[in-house]
Amino acid sequence: MRAEGSGLRGGDQREITFTPRRSLGIGAFQEARSMTLRGKERSPGAVRDLRLPTRSLLQVVLAGGLGVVLPVALTEVWRQPGWVLGLLVQALAVPLLLGVAAVREFAIFGGGTPLPYNPPGKLVTGGPYGYVRNPMQVSMAGTCLVLGLFDPRFLAAVPVVLAYGAGLAAWHEGERLTGRFGEEWAAYRRAVRPWVPRLRPVMPPASVYVSGGCVACSAVGRWIVRRRPEGLRVLAAEEHPSGPRRISYERADGRVFQGVAAMAYVLTHIHLGWALAGWALMLPGVDRFAQLCVDAFGYGPRTVRSPYVTEGGPGAEAP
Repeated sequence: MRAEGSGLRGGDQREITFTPRRSLGIGAFQEARSMTLRGKERSPGAVRDLRLPTRSLLQVVLAGGLGVVLPVALTEVWRQPGWVLGLLVQALAVPLLLGVAAVREFAIFGGGTPLPYNPPGKLVTGGPYGYVRNPMQVSMAGTCLVLGLFDPRFLAAVPVVLAYGAGLAAWHEGERLTGRFGEEWAAYRRAVRPWVPRLRPVMPPASVYVSGGCVACSAVGRWIVRRRPEGLRVLAAEEHPSGPRRISYERADGRVFQGVAAMAYVLTHIHLGWALAGWALMLPGVDRFAQLCVDAFGYGPRTVRSPYVTEGGPGAEAP
C-alpha cells in the first residue's frame, strides 16, 4: 500500500506521510452528507431495518444454543478440569468469532441475515468474507473439530457440515449469486477460497483518518502503515471535510466508525490474526468498554483543524 501526501511527524521525528484527499471539497462533502441523510429517512423498509439487529442476534443465540451449547451439555464435554476448560474456551473463540462476525457483516453491510427468506440486498465481501467465502460453515466445522478433541462424536459432524455447506453453497452460488451480481461475484469468487481462509484478505476499499496533531495519534498511523493493510488508505484527519475528533474508518458505501470501533475495522484489513482481535472488539459491550478505557487513559477526542470547515463548524478548533 502506498502512503503519500502531506507529512505528519510523530514522537520519534520520522516523517510518516498519509494520502490526502483534497479532491473532496466541502461542497462535495455536504452533497454526500445530504444524500446519506435522505437515505436514512423513514420508509416502510425502515421499520424492518430497525428489527434487523434483533433478528440477527436471535439467530446467533439460537444457532449457538442448538449447535454448540446443547451438544456440549448432552455429551458432558464440559466435565473437564478447570485449566482444560480454559483452553477449550480459548480454542473455541477462534471459529466462533468468525461465525459471529460473518452474521454481523451480513446485517450491517448487507442489510440481511443468513436465512434464505431475508438475504442481504447486496454482495457482502468484507469482514470474514474477505478471508473465506463460507465463514459460517467454516466456523461450525472448526467448532466441531475443537470439540472433537474431547469427544470423537463431534468429529462425525464435520463431514456433515461440510457436505451440507458445499451443497447449499454450490446451489446458492450457481443460481442466485451469479444471476444477481454477475461479474462482481465472479471476481470475488476467483479471489477468495470457499473453505480455506486466506492469511491476508481481499477487502472492499476503505479509508482511515488519523490525526498527526499528537504523538500518540501519529504513532497509531505509522503502526497501521507499517503493516500494509489490504484495501485501506491511511489519510490525514486534518484533510477530512468534517475534521473528525477521533480516528475515523470510512467504507466506500458511506458507513463510518470512530474510535475503538474504527481501529477494530482497521485490524481486519491486516491479516487473519489481527482480524480475530478486531472481531472480538466488535462484540456487543466489548467495544463500548474498550472505548471507555481508552478515554479514561487520556486518549479521548481531539480537536482537528480541517481546511474545509469554516469557523464554528464541526471540525473547528474549540475555544
